[in-house]
Amino acid sequence: MRSRFTTDGYLTVTLSLVLTVLLSFVLAFFSSARTGAAKVRAECVTGIALDAVLAEYNRALFDRYDLLFLDTSYGSAVADTSQTEEHLRKYVQKNLSASTAGELAGSARFTGLSCTGVKIPSYVRATDGNGAVLRRQILEYMRAEPVENALAEATENLNLLRAQGYDTRDVASEMTAQYAELEQTFADAGVPIADAQEDALQVQGKRSLGVLTLAHPDKASISDAACTPSVYVSGRTLSQGNAYAGGENLSATERLLIDQYFTEKCGYYGAVRDGSRLDYQLEYMIAGKGSDYENLEHVARTLLAWREASNFAYIMRDGGKKALAKAGGIAVAVLLLSPSLEKPVETAILFAWSFAESIADLRTLYNGGRVPLIKTSGTWKLSLLNILSFGEGTHGTTGLDYGDYLRILLLMEDLNSKTLRFADIVEMDLRETEGNLNFRLDGCLDWLSAEVSFKSKTAFQGTFVRKGGYSAHEEAAK
Repeated sequence: MRSRFTTDGYLTVTLSLVLTVLLSFVLAFFSSARTGAAKVRAECVTGIALDAVLAEYNRALFDRYDLLFLDTSYGSAVADTSQTEEHLRKYVQKNLSASTAGELAGSARFTGLSCTGVKIPSYVRATDGNGAVLRRQILEYMRAEPVENALAEATENLNLLRAQGYDTRDVASEMTAQYAELEQTFADAGVPIADAQEDALQVQGKRSLGVLTLAHPDKASISDAACTPSVYVSGRTLSQGNAYAGGENLSATERLLIDQYFTEKCGYYGAVRDGSRLDYQLEYMIAGKGSDYENLEHVARTLLAWREASNFAYIMRDGGKKALAKAGGIAVAVLLLSPSLEKPVETAILFAWSFAESIADLRTLYNGGRVPLIKTSGTWKLSLLNILSFGEGTHGTTGLDYGDYLRILLLMEDLNSKTLRFADIVEMDLRETEGNLNFRLDGCLDWLSAEVSFKSKTAFQGTFVRKGGYSAHEEAAK
């Protein structure tokens, strides 16, 4: 018979073996749980750190233009993604550090997790794609804007302008040629042109004074603000991102939405925005010159050309006005006893009359009035007798105002050109704000990927990638 001690010995050995196996399972489970916890924590920390980095968007840019971009300069003189990597590292380390409660619970010791490296391998800059990334954010902001009526009106005005050929006809050159012919006719007749005593014949000489001298009610009040376009986005070599996929295909409505955004966010003559480097920002987007005066003058010359083409086309259809011009030609021919002067004087009067009416139109626009694209007898301002006054004090209430004409000009401008000039304006204005003296839009990120490497006190080590940005179309950057 077996002794009791022998039986107890068998039980002790068996229990020891069982406990050893169970303890191995417990330790393996604990190690696996520790590794799993480290992995989950690393994933969470990476996502939280990226969100924290994206939350550092430039506040001044958002407040003024409703645009969300991450400024990699962080107010310094250098814009570089290495600074964003440092910010990412800071947030990773902050989230890996245990709180007081975590220290008491031993959570930091449990995972033993630490960061071994941070990279931002791919990113999209605000200016990539000739401003396409910037336009994408603009469209995201403008999606809810009702533009059906604006689209119809802007398109109708532009189509009318082009259909009538007002944007291409050079009436000024025709007028110059006509006056040259008139002077030759006077010379052939042996009569000084000054002896004609016809006010209309003196108008041609006024053109050399310049359009703003003639058309602006107070030339001294024109802004003298200036800039150097070559130091801004449209004039310098830009830093490029490495993840922009392209593929922009904008509809007519989207293009109009972008123009609508430009008109909402930018100032122009008669509607200046506070805190801007240039007062006439829409004019800058159209002309791209280095001063408010030059940009206003460029727009004025274009509007004058349109108005001359429109007014001359109308006056040639108006029998009453043509009769008055003919009477003026006859009067000069009779006065100077030279029948050959009748027809060239008549034509010169019609040119001069339409030019004077066009200057009056610009004065009306600069005074806040309205001018229709195509005149009627009811909207024509000048009589032949007051042609040299150029419509002093005229004010129209029918047609398009100055802002409407600017919208037509903006609609005609190349999309990339006006977007990059808008980017110039953004840089100009942001550099006027505190902490943004060296702001560069191509130093701003719209989208980025974050790559963070970890290791723990266990055998776990790994790298986690998170991607994020501000645009809804992030897939375009992947």
